[in-house]
Amino acid sequence: MAVSPAQRPLVPLLQRALDGVMAEDLPAIKRRWLERPPPQHVAWTVLRRAAPWAVAALLALGGLWWWHQRGLRAEVARTQAARRKAEQAAASAQRFIVFLAHEVRNSLHSVIAAVTLLRGQPGVDAALAEPLGRSARGTLALLNGLLDRERLAAGGLTLNPAPVRLPALVAGVVDEMMPLARAAGATLELDPLPDRLLRVDALRVQQVLRNLLSNAIKYGGPGAVAVTHAVEAVDDGCRVCLTVRDHGPGLDAQALARVFEPFTSASPGRPDSAGLGLSLSRDLARALGGDLTLAPAEVGGLCAEFVWQAQCLEATPAAAAKAGRNVLIVEDAEVYALLLRRAFEEAGWQVETVASVADARDRLTAQPYALLLTDLHLPDGDAAAVLAADTRPGGCRILMSAELDAGAPQLPGADHVVAKDADVALFVARVLLLEREAATA
Repeated sequence: MAVSPAQRPLVPLLQRALDGVMAEDLPAIKRRWLERPPPQHVAWTVLRRAAPWAVAALLALGGLWWWHQRGLRAEVARTQAARRKAEQAAASAQRFIVFLAHEVRNSLHSVIAAVTLLRGQPGVDAALAEPLGRSARGTLALLNGLLDRERLAAGGLTLNPAPVRLPALVAGVVDEMMPLARAAGATLELDPLPDRLLRVDALRVQQVLRNLLSNAIKYGGPGAVAVTHAVEAVDDGCRVCLTVRDHGPGLDAQALARVFEPFTSASPGRPDSAGLGLSLSRDLARALGGDLTLAPAEVGGLCAEFVWQAQCLEATPAAAAKAGRNVLIVEDAEVYALLLRRAFEEAGWQVETVASVADARDRLTAQPYALLLTDLHLPDGDAAAVLAADTRPGGCRILMSAELDAGAPQLPGADHVVAKDADVALFVARVLLLEREAATA
């Protein structure tokens, strides 16, 4: 501090003032700089200085979170819309596949039925009829295989068990494969089967057995193909083992290791082998509660062992035809309807056939029927309209369809739903077992 010479008398006064200030303020200054401040003061100071920055950071984070949530909600909405669109497209494709499979199967069943009618007719060349039947059956088997492969992969394959007699179940496939065996110079040998009444998905069992016999005939070459069996009782039913044994060249260990891979043929390069049958057959066998294995036969060739489980039913004697046992068949496929008529008449039934819902209503109004067998899809409606017209009490009502892989439809008034079979005799036998079961219930 400087003082002008003209103001020298102020110096003592200023000195005393400075000394007083120093005496009063110096302890506080010392405390401020040399002593540790209290924690509350430090915290409050830090909070006061950091609060604006913290608020700014929180506002920035809040803005970022809002922006992220906005984008996330938009992405979720786009994903849900895309999923709904994909589900609608998948449902539409599935409906189309079901419709196409139903129509193609119906057509193939009609062709197979027509070939069955042509056999034994005078003037019909078997050399022309048999290849047509084999081609239709092969196409039907390929269609069934592709559909079953997809449904097994998606976990959507539905089994439709129904009563069936074991001899008819197996012998029907053996008889069907006889023409193919004769053309290949092979013979089919079937051991006598016990007359056991089982509840099982007969179409799936026949599908596996048909593939095994077809392979044995195609790859086994000329010679005998033997079909043997073993049936044993288990806790929850019957365990059936069918063995198909040929005398062909067989398969080596490397081929056996890969023969169950999808679309892998045991004989690459064959135009009549899609490499799908064994893979699908094993999956079907496992779905039936069993398995399918291949092994070299002891006497040469290949041995296929097909094991499956079924519910054992009490054997019931074949009922004799009774008066008034009449059936109304509602089927728009004329050839299939004709074969159904023949099979029922051979079983002693009185049969009437119609091809539309309108005609079925007229017949059902005129008289009652012990059995109503109607196709699920008809030209002027579906089976629901036929069932609604059958208002009289009693009788058995059975629906039939060429497409039941997606599950049997639940229609009021229907006692059973069965899948159509190219083997009409076996199909009618299954229907009659269901009718007897309903009549004695």
